[in-house]
Amino acid sequence: MKEEPPMFTDKLTLAGRLLLVFCVLLFAAGFYMGFSIAANSGDSFPLFVIFAPPIILSVFIFFGGAWLLERCGIQIYNPKNSS
Repeated sequence: MKEEPPMFTDKLTLAGRLLLVFCVLLFAAGFYMGFSIAANSGDSFPLFVIFAPPIILSVFIFFGGAWLLERCGIQIYNPKNSS
């Protein structure tokens, strides 16, 4: 039987997982707000205009937060297999 390859989240530490969850929630809130603003304005927007700002913001915050945590000495990724 084939064994499934490990997911990248299996090697994240608690700080890395919390940062990832925060960025996903930030994306969801940004998408909801962008969709609400677009729906209330009555205009028609391409979905890219609604998706792009939350995605870009979430990615920058994730990598910026990861860099900042690493600079503070908090490890977010453990390359060793913990199982």
